[in-house]
Amino acid sequence: MVTVIKLILPLILATLANTAVSAITADTHDRLIDDPLLLVPSNDLEGTQLKLQERLAQPDPSQLAPHGKIAIVIDDLGNSLRAGLEAIALPANITFAVMPHRKHSKMLAERAKRLGREVILHAPMSTQNGRDIGAGALTQSMDETFFKNRLRFAIDSIPHLTGVNNHMGSFLTTQPQAMEWVMDVVKEKGLFFVDSRTHANSVAYSTAKRMGLSTASRDVFLDHEINIDAIHKQFKRTVAIARKYGSAIAIGHPHKATLTYLQHVLPQLEHSDIHVLSVSELLESGIQERPDSARESRPADLPNLDHLIHQLQLSKNLPASP
Repeated sequence: MVTVIKLILPLILATLANTAVSAITADTHDRLIDDPLLLVPSNDLEGTQLKLQERLAQPDPSQLAPHGKIAIVIDDLGNSLRAGLEAIALPANITFAVMPHRKHSKMLAERAKRLGREVILHAPMSTQNGRDIGAGALTQSMDETFFKNRLRFAIDSIPHLTGVNNHMGSFLTTQPQAMEWVMDVVKEKGLFFVDSRTHANSVAYSTAKRMGLSTASRDVFLDHEINIDAIHKQFKRTVAIARKYGSAIAIGHPHKATLTYLQHVLPQLEHSDIHVLSVSELLESGIQERPDSARESRPADLPNLDHLIHQLQLSKNLPASP
């Protein structure tokens, strides 16, 4: 009997091992079949196995249920080719707001589209202090026909647009009649509108909503203060709003500090509870109404990102704040 057991036991163990391997293979096949880690020389098998173990230990992004969705809009594209190209290269589904009639506007819009990014018009609107806002400006002194034709011309000057937001506009966005004219044209063109909310008394969002447009309002300016610590605080505030209300919209600009910060931080969201969407995707998924006080939400507790930013500042990869 002992002899029989000794003969049979190895066969049983081998069968169990093969069954376990088959189960693992079936469970992980979809995640490994296109994995570039498999394309390595056979003489590096041990290193490959370790890398595969690390890859399998990571959560599958498709299985994560994001607790918050954020859209990031980078304004002011068109003046600087270099800054525009750096912005478009950011590693996430960013929305780019392009100025009308600027030297590089059309080329940057084309480039963004080729990379699968969303493009919207950054429409210049008059300010309370009468600041010069350049070509394509919409002002309160225009009659309806001239006003609407200027906006149509700006929209038609940039390819691949899906929406519009306001550049400046601290005065014009508080004027109900002007905002009705804006929304008439935006609706006529089949676009959405994002209120950049450059003034607390803006009626742009409420007018767009009343007139049946797909619309949203900015929650956070990332770089009102252009330094890494302030940008980091505002980004964490964006995350806090998204976690509490389901979504948030942040607006930034192609400043070196902003782009460098986002280049390092956005990849860290890949396996997090925060999902980056274009504005149109966010609108399609639905945006929960929230009080104005939400914009002053306490920044989220993100110790891993805090540590990352600190280490990058120490290593000089990010400029330290003054």
